[in-house]
Formats: sequence, C-alpha cells, structure tokens
Amino acid sequence: LEAANFNAASVRRTSRTLGLPTEASLRFEKGLDPHLPAKALARAAQLIAEIAGGKPAAEITDVYKDLPAERVIHVRPERVNAVLGTDLPDDEMKRLLSALHFTVERVEANRLKVTVPTYRSDIEREVDLIEEIARLYGYDRIEPTLPRSSAVRGKQEGKMEQVDALRARLSAAGLDEVINYSFMNPKSLRNLGLAEDDPARAAIPILNPITEEMSLLRTTLMPGLLELLVRNLRRQITSVHVYEIGSVFLPESLPLRSQPEERPALGIALIGQAPSSGWGVAQRSVDFYDLKGFVEAALQELGVTTGLRRASHPALHPGRAAELVLDGRVVGVFGEVHPEVLERFEIDRRAYVAELDLGPLLGHSRVPVAQPLPRFPAIRRDLALLAPEGVPAQTIADIIQSEGGPLLRRLQLFDVYQGKQVPAGYRSLAYSLEWQTPDRTLTDEEIHAVQQRILTRLAQECGVKVRV
Repeated sequence: LEAANFNAASVRRTSRTLGLPTEASLRFEKGLDPHLPAKALARAAQLIAEIAGGKPAAEITDVYKDLPAERVIHVRPERVNAVLGTDLPDDEMKRLLSALHFTVERVEANRLKVTVPTYRSDIEREVDLIEEIARLYGYDRIEPTLPRSSAVRGKQEGKMEQVDALRARLSAAGLDEVINYSFMNPKSLRNLGLAEDDPARAAIPILNPITEEMSLLRTTLMPGLLELLVRNLRRQITSVHVYEIGSVFLPESLPLRSQPEERPALGIALIGQAPSSGWGVAQRSVDFYDLKGFVEAALQELGVTTGLRRASHPALHPGRAAELVLDGRVVGVFGEVHPEVLERFEIDRRAYVAELDLGPLLGHSRVPVAQPLPRFPAIRRDLALLAPEGVPAQTIADIIQSEGGPLLRRLQLFDVYQGKQVPAGYRSLAYSLEWQTPDRTLTDEEIHAVQQRILTRLAQECGVKVRV
C-alpha cells in the first residue's frame, strides 16, 4: 500500500505553467493534512485485513518524517469580546472551539492555549480563532454597536475630487462608466498595430497569469475598450457609449529593474447609434464629432485648454484622428478606429475611441475663480472667411484667439460651407466673436483695429481671406 501528499505550491505552479488542471491537482493545490496519508494507510490496511484476509506489515516506510506539528495559538478572551462586540464567558469560547476538535487549555487567568489540528491549515493567528468563535456563536446573535471612537470627517485629495467631478460630467453627458481589468490580452495589444518602438508595446508580463488573455499589465486602455465593444456586439447590444478611468503601467525598461510608472488615464469608446436628445430627433450613427464633444466636455470639466492637431496613430483612421497637445506634449488622442484594427477585432461597423493621459491634465487644471457680472455691454461681430481646404479650423481659431487677447471674450465657429460662390480648393468658415472689457464699452474703432490685425496674420500665415 502507498499513500502520499504533495506540496501544494509546487502542484499549483506546475499545473498553471503547463495549463493542465486535473482532479488531483485541484485537490492537492489546496493543501491537505500532512498527517492524513498515515491515517488513510492504516484504515486501508484494516479494511483489507478484515475483508480480504490480508496481513499488514509490521513497519511503515515514511519518506518524509519531519511532518509539521499541530499549531499552538494563544487567545485572549477580552480580545475576543473587544473584536466581536460581545460579552462571551471564557467557558463558552472553550465550548465553541472544542466543538471544532480544537484542544483548549487555560494557561493563565486571561489566556487560553488552543491546539489546532493539522487539517485546519487556514488557522494561523488569534484573529482566525476569533472568526471561528463568531461563526459558531452566530453572526445574527451579535448585536450591532456603534464604534467607540471620535468621528473624524474625511477629506479627499484635490485630484480625487477632480476625477469624481469628471465622472459625474461624463455620466451626465450620456456615457456609462465601465471598469476593465488592469490586465490585457497580448493578442489584443498586437491587434492595435503599434510600432515596435511604441512605449505601449513594452507591456509587463505577469509571472502567474490567471489566463493567457490576462497575461500583461495594460499600457493602454484601448484593447480593453475594444474587447468590451466586441462582447456587447455578440450579445446584440449594438449601441455602446462608455468611458473608463483607470491606470496604465509603463516600465522604464524590460525586464523590470524598478517599479513601473502608474499613470491615470481616461478612455472613451462609442459605437452604434448616437445618444438621442429627444423623441422628435431622428436617429443617426455616432461620428467623430460626437467623440470630440465628449473629449471637450472632459477638458472643460478639468479646466484645461489644450491644442488640437491632426494625429497619425496606427490604431486610428488616417485623416479621422486628432491629438491633444499641452505644453508641447501629446496628452491625448481620439478618432475613428482604423478599418484594419476593426477587422482584427471582428467588429463589423465603425467605432470611435479616445485615450487621455490624466496625469498632466490634472496637474494643469485651473481652479475656477468667481468673476463679477459685466457692467458694460458686449459687442458681437461675425467673421466670414475663405480658407484653403488644408488649413485646419483650429489653426485659424488659435490665431484669432491669440490676436484678440483679453478683449475677445468668446469665439465660436458656427458655419462651414463648400459649394456655389466658394472657389474650388477653399471652404467658407464663419466665426462669431464676442468682444468685451470689464472697465469700459469698446468702440468700433478698437474692435476694427484688432480684427484687421487678425485678418493680416491669417492672410500671411494661412492664406485666408475675407469672404465678401
């Protein structure tokens, strides 16, 4: 006869490495009583002798003789009552523990010595015994009491308040918040088509991954958001508008020599029909400008003004992507997902994603300052321009804002037109400009002088002219 026990950690590690979970591995990786093989061997020998007439050998050969002894833990009855909020007598505690086949002895007036059987490997400390006492006594019999301590009002860090406000703003705008795992699938990362030298490709491998699909620490939120769209489409949920605020992990180098940098990030994903704004509004599909509106809402909530320029990202459609620039650094990218990436993820319709690095955005956010109500009226002027097709509207807006200075209170693009009366290769852009100063009423001459400077610079730098 032979009976054996195996090292739980070794069995678990080997089973995960080989990907071979078996009935035996599932049993032994949980850790069995090391004294159980001897008892099982004796019982089997007894049954064979009684039933089959066998004769047990006189000796037992034990390969591993240094078996762990029963664990001894000291319990303080007053500590038990303090933790549970009860008033149990010592004899009651002793009775409850004895019912579990624990040996209980009193060694001091305020201390019990408890010997734990080897098959209860989960009992390691005094608090574990307190939990067992509570379980057997009955949680329903423990009367709830308020903590006996002075309440201290908590306070959130400023950045946490900003993130909470950002969540509220995006949820109010019609997005649903999602929480993905901080792990990602290597295949999904490859599906993005990132360049070999892209920092997002340097993902940290997990030493003991739960599955192959969760074997990397995420360096970007995009794979998780695209996988989420896939799961919803497979369940016939064709319109999804979600956002996620989570961390990405970027190492200095691989293999790791130091802790990776953990960065907060915001991700947005849209697919299907646009959020409806009323029963009388016709349904339409989401587009680039829906995504841009959500990104602008996030920036407005954070109180950050960034530059906007055309982006070239391998996961996004060329010509339908933009990036956010703050102090010369790219802090975000958004646009339509590249058709090849959609094909790799098996998505059969257009999808839109955005990812923003919240670290620098939270660091540059401005605290709102109350302003007095204006005493002097504002003056509104419309500016109709003919701009070459290759000149972004944002470039024109930046020049207008720069030359307008503090006198220009508000700037809005309200019309874009191409067609009759517009020369080929040009488009008509109409801007609304609102001029105001807190200490006086502006004159037409002042506004005209500033607008002339704007038009001169637009003509020189962008080839823009006034539409007559």
